[in-house]
Formats: sequence, C-alpha cells, structure tokens
Amino acid sequence: MTFEFGKSRLLVPALLAASIGLSGCGGGGGGTTPSAGITVVPDRFNFGTITEGNENHVLPRQFIIRNEGTTSQSISSMSLFGRDPGQFVLDDSGGNAPCGAPPFDLPGGGSCTVVAEFKPARIGEFEALLIAESDDPNTPTVGGTLEGTYEPIKSIHVNVNQVNACAFPPKAFVSVTDQADFPIPNLVAGDFTLAGFAPGSYDVQPISRNYTDLSLSITMDYSGSITDFPDAVDNMEAGATSLVVAMQDKDEADIIKYADDVQPMTTDGFTSVKGDLEAAIKNPPDLGRDTAFYGATEEAIARFDIPGSNNDRKAVIALTDGEDTVVEDTEAALHDTIGQAVEEDIPVFTIGFGEFLQEAQKNELQRLADGTGGLFYQPASDANLQQAFLQVALLLFEYQYVIEFDNLSDKEGTKLEVTVAYAGVEDATGTKTIQACSGP
Repeated sequence: MTFEFGKSRLLVPALLAASIGLSGCGGGGGGTTPSAGITVVPDRFNFGTITEGNENHVLPRQFIIRNEGTTSQSISSMSLFGRDPGQFVLDDSGGNAPCGAPPFDLPGGGSCTVVAEFKPARIGEFEALLIAESDDPNTPTVGGTLEGTYEPIKSIHVNVNQVNACAFPPKAFVSVTDQADFPIPNLVAGDFTLAGFAPGSYDVQPISRNYTDLSLSITMDYSGSITDFPDAVDNMEAGATSLVVAMQDKDEADIIKYADDVQPMTTDGFTSVKGDLEAAIKNPPDLGRDTAFYGATEEAIARFDIPGSNNDRKAVIALTDGEDTVVEDTEAALHDTIGQAVEEDIPVFTIGFGEFLQEAQKNELQRLADGTGGLFYQPASDANLQQAFLQVALLLFEYQYVIEFDNLSDKEGTKLEVTVAYAGVEDATGTKTIQACSGP
C-alpha cells in the first residue's frame, strides 16, 4: 500500500513510520483485558476530526493481534465490518511485524501487526470494527473499534505568528488554519487584506515558495506523569523526531527537556545536523518528577540569542501534560513568559496531551499560544499525538505565509491586522503588535 501526501515535500515515510511504529494504549481504549486467547490492541481508536481536503494528511494506526494463550491458534480471517467499513482501509502487510494474509498460525505468546487508515469518501461520523477470527474455542471472534469524523471546513483562524520589522525587507509570518487545526493551503495575495496598507505595498507568498529558513526549539516534558507511561514518552519522542525529519537543509533546531529542572540537550545551541538532534531527542534525562513548564519555555526563548541562531523565522514547540508544579504563581509565570516571547517576537506553539491535562492547564496553554502568536494543539488522545505533530509540521514547513513589506518603520508600536477571505466561510482576522526595531 502506498501512502500519499499530495505534493507535500515532507519526508512522509518517516513521519508515517513514527506513527505506525507505536503501539500505545491511547485512543479511547488500552486493548482488551489479557486472557487466554486472541486479542486486538487497542480495542478502540478514534482518528479524530478530519476536514475536507485533508484525507491524505491522516496518519494510519497500527493494531496488534496477540495470542495471550500458551498454545498456537490459527487466524482464519481479518476484516473490516460494522456500520461504515468502506470509510476505512485495512492493510495486513503494515506495522512493525506484519501479520500477512490469513490464514496463518499465531504461536502462544506471539503477536503480529496490521495497519488501519481512515479514508472517508463522504461527510459524516463513521465507525467500523476490525475483526479477527480464529480457532480459539473461547473467543473465536475478537475485534477493535475504529472511529473518525469527516467534515467540511466550517471556519478559519488567522494567527500573525511574527512581525519582523528589522528584516530586510520587513516581513510577517502568518498562519491560516481551519476548525480542526489543519493549515489552509493555496491562498493568494488577493485573499489577504491588511488594515492601513495600500494594495501593492506588500506581497504575500506561501512559505514553501519563499524558502525562508526556520529556527525551531522543542521543549519536552519528562515529569513523572509522563515517564510513568512509556508509551507517552515514545509518542512524544517520535513526534519531535518527525519535526526534525521535516527540516530543510538550512533549518535548525534546539532540544530542551524538563521536569524539576531544565536541561538543554543540544548543549552547543541550535544545529542543522539531524543525527545530532535525533540523538538529543532519544537521550534520556534525569530530572526528577515535577513540571518546570514555564522555566523550560523561557529557557527556549532565551536560547535564540545564542550565536549562530540567525534565521528570521522562529518558533517554540512547548509540550506538557499538566500544570507547572515548580512556580508559586502560575498566572504571574504565564504573564512573564508571554512578555518575554512578545519582546523577542517568538511564537510559542503549545501541545497539551495526556490524561492528567485539566481544563485550567488547557486554558493556560491556549492563552500562551494566543498571547505570543502561536497555536494550541490538543490531540484527541496520546495515541493521536503524532497527528498533532504532523499538522504542526505541515504548517511550519509547508503552509505558513510570508508577507513582505516595502517599509514598516512608521508602523512600530501599532498592530498589524490581517484579514483573510476563504470561500464558504466567514472572514477571519488576526493581529500582532509590531515591535520597535532594535537592530542596526
């Protein structure tokens, strides 16, 4: 089976491998309770909401067929069944240990893998069963549930991520996303209206055509509520690796891990060497069990001043599964972090995940993203974390927009207001203050 991502230049095979290579227990169910027989893990997975036009931007899901017994069992068939089997695709040659076409024998204690994809052909909410049949006398038929929603684009959101008045020419970076946080591609200059700017005084292009380089800092949560669940760590590390894989030659990244303390893993600062970055992501820290989220985010922002980080386009990807347990006043810490990011014109893209994430923390992550020009992502479950990383990668490496200006010297201290029109939905507007240029 071939996975296609349209004309995206992301390294899709590696992104897909990161997704299907994980067998975590997220997605609405951790698998059936082990018993002497055949089981399917997980027993439920929800692909989440996919918007029209993004069918090829959905990562597949690996399922494990296990023999929990001690004697060999013959698997006679594996198939999709139920209400909407035609909206999903089953590949028995996919995953870490492909099962292959049945019939086949699965030894006691053995397992193999299949891969399921969500391939909706129409609008709606869909559900199907992945059924495995065997000669197990106790449970000859077992299965897992697949779910997914496919809907039209109902609304768009505009975020002015950065306004770099010091660049030559001055420029702003803008993202346009839909209600499911997928980026909107193929917009043209005529879709953008800038308050106070005459047509012709600026130019709009997709970032992929402009080849603007990116400096990216990734902060990773290794508090106890993450490290107690190895699958959560695996998902987080695979997601961070997928961003590194998607980097272009002149992009650079910095890896920071935190719990009680904050530990930069790329000690010399930003680097474009993917092997070094992937090793930094895999290198386990020893940091205790608390959550120094704001300290890690502020450290990430500060490290952009390290010599060698000279790209105009910048972003922090901040991951956490809970509240900052180190600071005494989280509201003050949030305010200070936003202030630091705004002063340095660095957007913070937040990703909240894990079963311990509460509404109060979601609110903080949303405010941090909104206040700095970033976006907040909340995957449907830990097992969907790879999907959130894919959408971040699509935005940062494919579908962000750069606006180049003739001049911004007379606009410093004012708000840049960008309105975008998209057919079929209400126009949306994003704003960000143009910081005074302190450069030479």
